[in-house]
Amino acid sequence: MAITRLNNNSISSVTTLPNTVSAKGILSMNTTSLSSEHTNTTADYADALALTFTPVSTTSKVLVLVHAQYEARRDSGDQIKGAIEMTHNIGGSQTNFTGNWQSNSGFRFFVRYISGTNNVIGGIYSVSHVIDLETESYSSGSITLRMRHKRTDVGGSFVKPDARITALEFKD
Repeated sequence: MAITRLNNNSISSVTTLPNTVSAKGILSMNTTSLSSEHTNTTADYADALALTFTPVSTTSKVLVLVHAQYEARRDSGDQIKGAIEMTHNIGGSQTNFTGNWQSNSGFRFFVRYISGTNNVIGGIYSVSHVIDLETESYSSGSITLRMRHKRTDVGGSFVKPDARITALEFKD
């Protein structure tokens, strides 16, 4: 049976919830995915994928889910190195996600292959991270989440198609 009335009002005429109904749950969902491989042949981080959204509330939390297939490649030599990370711009500047063992420098994933003739190394980059907008002193405006990557030696750094960033804004 479908719900047709809420607080003795038809569903189409309800503009606010009654005081006894909690407004917890998902407030918004935003997602983006990579349609083709992103290549970076420099030692500087480059954006492979970015998701920009404006939160519904300044007091909510954002669950960020990231999934990507990542590779570092070179044509010859005995070392392959690359790095991939997530950042956000809350507070005005691009900042690494916190909580990593790497000198608190953010959720970074480093790949390295030493010696031998293997010319490709990679893995799955997966992040689940909650951003508390109150703790981050968010006040207004859009937030941009970025998946960035670089090579750390010669060669190239590659994020494969179908990499995805999803942001679920919620109240708890």
